[in-house]
Amino acid sequence: MDKKITPRRLGIIFVIGGGAVSIYHIGHILTKKLGKGGLNYRIAGALTGGLCISIGANLIANSLHDKLLSEA
Repeated sequence: MDKKITPRRLGIIFVIGGGAVSIYHIGHILTKKLGKGGLNYRIAGALTGGLCISIGANLIANSLHDKLLSEA
């Protein structure tokens, strides 16, 4: 198995990692009492996770697009 980091693999890592970060921070927002400034930190974490998901989805889409164009 090739261990090379391709854009598709990197995209999958970003989607999974961003999803985990978002779920973690949203879970804290919904279930825990937040101290002073804690809400800002959790919202920023959830938005960062969402940004990582978006970057990963774009990497996956670009790699699939390139693959389809190379086969045509």
